Amino acid sequence: MEDKPNTNYHLAEAVENLGITTKRQGTYTHENKVEAVMAFFMTQSANKASKMCGVPASTIKTWKQTDWWEDTLLLVKKKKDAELDGKLTSLIDDLMIGLKTRVKEGDIKLNKYGEQVIVPVSARDQAAIAKVANDLRKGLRGQELLLNGDGNTIPVGAKDLETMLVNIVKDAKAEKSIKGETENVDKEN
Repeated sequence: MEDKPNTNYHLAEAVENLGITTKRQGTYTHENKVEAVMAFFMTQSANKASKMCGVPASTIKTWKQTDWWEDTLLLVKKKKDAELDGKLTSLIDDLMIGLKTRVKEGDIKLNKYGEQVIVPVSARDQAAIAKVANDLRKGLRGQELLLNGDGNTIPVGAKDLETMLVNIVKDAKAEKSIKGETENVDKEN
């Protein structure tokens, strides 16, 4: 089994380049400091961060008052944002493949006998899919204005796109979770 590379190494190296110093130089490595900042970022608590990284809470509280803390926190945020961006990109890719398949091949529905049948995706659903895909594409291209239902424009940033995607996934899960729903469709032979 291959060892996983230390993902904090490059971040620790960047922090080292910031010129971080403490009163007791050498007691903690730059990597220890980065781990403490990351733990604090995730927990928003010096006590909880201390339990995660092994650096005393009092030391973390002292470090929070230093000049290097905010710079390091910014680097940690950027790293976490990049990781989230990668995960969302992968999810979007998977969703788009699934949507493309459904649009081309149809949706699986239950007929009145409880049998699964494939029916074409409705024009209404296709229009909704097209609108969401177009809105997402506009946001990704930096076209930050979208029309809302009232015909007004609203600013859209990365957080709004994330919210839109989360809502799409929630709606899709809600559709699947409706038990006993049937549609009056006939199985074509």
